[in-house]
Amino acid sequence: MPLPYRFASFSLLLLIMSLSAEAQERTPVNELLQQMLRVVDIRAEGSPPFHMRATVQTFEDGKPASKGSYDLEWRSPTSWQEEIRMDNLRQLRIADGDKIWQDRSLPYFTESVEQIGKVTQFPFHLRLLGKEHAGKVQEKEVKRMRLRCVEVKAERFKVKDICLQPDLAIPVRVDYPTQNGGGGFEYEDFINFGEHRFPRLIRDFDKNELLEFRVEELTQMPGAAPFVPPLNAKSHRWCLNPTPAEPLSEGFLMPPDIENKIRGVRGVIYGVIGTDGNWHDLALVESSGKVSEATWFSAVRSLRFRPATCGGTSIETERLIKFSGKSSPSSSW
Repeated sequence: MPLPYRFASFSLLLLIMSLSAEAQERTPVNELLQQMLRVVDIRAEGSPPFHMRATVQTFEDGKPASKGSYDLEWRSPTSWQEEIRMDNLRQLRIADGDKIWQDRSLPYFTESVEQIGKVTQFPFHLRLLGKEHAGKVQEKEVKRMRLRCVEVKAERFKVKDICLQPDLAIPVRVDYPTQNGGGGFEYEDFINFGEHRFPRLIRDFDKNELLEFRVEELTQMPGAAPFVPPLNAKSHRWCLNPTPAEPLSEGFLMPPDIENKIRGVRGVIYGVIGTDGNWHDLALVESSGKVSEATWFSAVRSLRFRPATCGGTSIETERLIKFSGKSSPSSSW
């Protein structure tokens, strides 16, 4: 065999050995994360039905802002009833198979309700999603605690750090790097619930604390009659793990006159991304300046989507679009 081919073969062998060693090194870490999820995910398939009641406190600039409540009766991943009272808004949602029934006192939800949704689905932040994989494990000291932190990456980019108690598969916090939005979540005071453990206290934070979710009651719930939606509730199709809606372009291609009008103004707009990829039912949730609804809606409509899907079927999804006045608008997609 000519020398260049022998060299190429040897280099390929080294690469394969390196990748194999890296995969073997990641395996115990992946198993650790899976063990952690089995411990904390009380909504996993086969878990016993439960009733959770919690209080919610939001913060602005690190100071207490508004209070609310959360109530969840859960029977299975596709059968549950959830009620949130926050920001003069009452929202009731009932999952029934492939449908969600929804009744709100307002035609939109607020940022606080969106935050509550992120906090209550906290095992989602502990999973490896899409192309994410576990990287190196480091010992860190956070708030005078020694933690074992798993670096999560997607290809070469860091996505987050999942930090656990050194001697237990119990999460303590998730930290997101600045380039991925920053902030994170903290979990404290775990309580036993059957074969699971669940944090009594969950915090959502950025530079300051944003929201505190405190579990006041977590009890097993016997089987009962099906949940009955209110007469005025609306339904739409849903599934546990939909393919999310994706923007068709990298940013908002809005007309210059619209962009000039909203520059320096903070705004929050609610909308539904329909099965056609267009915005529907737009509503102005918040605006810090004298910008008309029509202007805000024109700005939002400049971004079109590939709709979310369940099993290949297009579904509607609700979103909040947030214009900070200083940077590009953001959303939870």
